[in-house]
Amino acid sequence: MWKERLGLAKLAMAHGYPIVPFAAVGAEDMYDVVADGTTSGVAQISALMRRLVGVPLPPIPKGLGPTLVPRPERLYFWFGEAIETTAYQDPRDLRDDVRSAVHDGIAGLRSVQAADPERHVHLRRREPVGLPDIAHQDPDAWFVRCAFDASSRSGPRGAEAWLSRWVQLVDPPAWPGSSTWNGREAAIASLEEVVAQLGGGWIEVLDAHSTANGEVCAAFVVRRGADDPEELGRFTADIELDELGAISRIRVRDTAPAER
Repeated sequence: MWKERLGLAKLAMAHGYPIVPFAAVGAEDMYDVVADGTTSGVAQISALMRRLVGVPLPPIPKGLGPTLVPRPERLYFWFGEAIETTAYQDPRDLRDDVRSAVHDGIAGLRSVQAADPERHVHLRRREPVGLPDIAHQDPDAWFVRCAFDASSRSGPRGAEAWLSRWVQLVDPPAWPGSSTWNGREAAIASLEEVVAQLGGGWIEVLDAHSTANGEVCAAFVVRRGADDPEELGRFTADIELDELGAISRIRVRDTAPAER
């Protein structure tokens, strides 16, 4: 509920402090709201409390069964890139950029949540499930694989939480209209166009590994769907991560050109 509040931006600008956008998803699934200020009968009580003590009646929730014990739900957290405030003149611009970053983080976490096969407690195994070996042996490559997976499940925008705000997407030189796309929105728009032209967007990563120059080399196949054997194109990409761990550059190389 951002409304038009500017205190966060004004305080950060006054002292030159950066703002780190943060998002969390999952807590909202721990409770159901039984009644709140919009519920008939409760609204009148809430209005009376506001007049008498200055605050309305808080929402009445229920968690596990009819109790206030929260349901066991998995929580997901995201920290975005720090937004330097010294370049801003208008606190409204800073507030809007922070709000946009937080909303991007929430959208990214929701795509991770939707793709999590063990999101709900009844689906989790009795034994702890460890991460694949690649997550420990090559964390950058694992990060890239997760970004591709999010894109497969939710479209290119599903991977936006993995992308730097200043990410650069470089098309293969052989592609018609090959170009370089600067910024997250431009990169996502280009990827969405490619997905539409190929007629599918399910990405199967064949290999991903870190290279000696600090990049991640990823080879992948684009299909119409997870169970569709038809290949719409084979590609490799050299992917750079910035110092904060976000994808900052994607240079695509087309190994088996598909018609665009």
